[in-house]
Amino acid sequence: MDREPKREQAKNQEQVVAKPSRDGLFHDDETRIIREYYHEHDYAGKQKQLPKGLKKKYERTGELPPGWEKKLQRGEVLSEDVYRYGQPLPYDLRQRLPLGPTGSKIIEVEGKIIRVMENTREIIDILNL
Repeated sequence: MDREPKREQAKNQEQVVAKPSRDGLFHDDETRIIREYYHEHDYAGKQKQLPKGLKKKYERTGELPPGWEKKLQRGEVLSEDVYRYGQPLPYDLRQRLPLGPTGSKIIEVEGKIIRVMENTREIIDILNL
C-alpha cells in the first residue's frame, strides 16, 4: 500500500533526461534542459572570486579581457585561472544530463556552459546561455 503514493509521486516529479552524447557536444535536448534550468533558477552573481589579475581587469572595465573569450573555442585549452573560476553545474541539473566522455566535466563561467576534459582542460564544447 505504501508503494502507490510513491509511484504517483514519481509520475508527478518526472523529469526529462537528455540522451547520451558520444561526441561530447551539447545536443538539442541538453541545450534545452540547461537553458530552461538556468532560466528557472537565477544563478547570476553566485560566482566565486576571480584570480587577482582577471579581477583587476574586470574592475577597470566591467568585462573580462577580450582574449579570455577569444580563447573559448573547441579544441583550445582553458586557462587554469578561468578553469578554477568556473562553477560546476548544480547537482539537480547534472542528474538530468547524460554522462559526457570519460574524464570530462561541465562548468559554468560568465554565462557560458563549457564541457572540458578535466586533466587537460581541453574545451570539448561551449553553450552560451
